[in-house]
Amino acid sequence: MHGSVDLGGGRGYPAKPAATTSAGRQRTKQVMPQFIKRHMRRQWANKFARLAKTSRKLLRSNKAATASHEIGHAVIIWLLGVRQFWKATIVKKGGDLGYTLHSGPSSYTRTGLKHLMVVAAAGRVAELRAVGHSTGWQQDEKDWRRAAIMKLTDFGLSKCDVHGQLRTILGTPASWHRNFYVFQNQEP
Repeated sequence: MHGSVDLGGGRGYPAKPAATTSAGRQRTKQVMPQFIKRHMRRQWANKFARLAKTSRKLLRSNKAATASHEIGHAVIIWLLGVRQFWKATIVKKGGDLGYTLHSGPSSYTRTGLKHLMVVAAAGRVAELRAVGHSTGWQQDEKDWRRAAIMKLTDFGLSKCDVHGQLRTILGTPASWHRNFYVFQNQEP
């Protein structure tokens, strides 16, 4: 029984869970290296599964941060009064820890795009105020950036001028980093 022997279950059956059991099934007393590798892969898979459960428990500790983030969106939508607020939840769905549902803008006017940008940034600001750090800003930043670029390109600027004009409009310098704008709090 030398060489590579596949001792998987065959015929659609899963392989045995331990290396020695797989070797015993072939009536051999030697545990070959491929059995050890398979056994170690299973051990690592189990370890990563336990880590995933732990990380889910850690995400539960972020409920306060997520709740304040979604409340930030909801309050600004309500205060601006330009959209109909439907629902805010912190129930995990997919990769998101929570979300806020509201009607989209009726028109993309200059003021409407400004409100889009304010709503997108409101979640992060509320989260920073409530817990002191921000965890879930990625999708909001995409929405904010899309609204900023739409505001600039739809009202008279070419896409080439967008990067230079963001500094003028926002009053803070912008630098391109990893395919999104990073705004730094520095004086020009």
